[in-house]
Amino acid sequence: MFRQEENQLSGFARAKNYLIDRLGSEVSSVEKNQSLERLKQIEQELGPVVELYPMWHPLVSHYENDHAPTTLPKKENGYFGLDHTIYFRNGFITCPYVEPEKVLESVERLPHKAIASISAELITDVHFYQKSAHPVLVKCNWSIRPNATSDFIDASVAVPLMLEQLLRGWHESRYDESWDFMQSFLLGQPHGATSSHFINRQTGTVLRKLYKEIVNTGMYGSY
Repeated sequence: MFRQEENQLSGFARAKNYLIDRLGSEVSSVEKNQSLERLKQIEQELGPVVELYPMWHPLVSHYENDHAPTTLPKKENGYFGLDHTIYFRNGFITCPYVEPEKVLESVERLPHKAIASISAELITDVHFYQKSAHPVLVKCNWSIRPNATSDFIDASVAVPLMLEQLLRGWHESRYDESWDFMQSFLLGQPHGATSSHFINRQTGTVLRKLYKEIVNTGMYGSY
């Protein structure tokens, strides 16, 4: 069973340990507290800490056709210079030691989509990871509200985004994949049977049913 609140608390604890606790004695306790408050603000703005994105999420869905879908930001989907990174539902903090402008420039080159744009900014008011690191905050800026009543991504947004990804290169596919294999790709991680930090159970049930129907058409081939 996916326990939303429990997972959110453990995720934030992991982010705190990674980005703040390891700052060491070079950073004063006052500065660490300032970093902690900034981290709380970022979580409130971008949502809970996650491990993987759904492959249809705007943060990771821009990749060349010759690359397999990815569930984390990396060079294959246009990001360069990322290092020591913590991911949130709608953005991430990355802490390179050198050349943070590589991150900023690569984000600026990402293709603009009608559904959402990606932006990046250098964090200069607090320290994260190490005092000598240069943290960058990358955000997914939704052009439409993903859900009118909550922070989850609604089926009206998740379904077309998923379909866009599932239809890419379908004519070249020779094998289908089971729902169990595809769960993390379609729900993100951590996740339960049909829910995650990105979507609620109702939307996840729609995605699961739709994916199984697509596979049953035989459009991907079969083993």
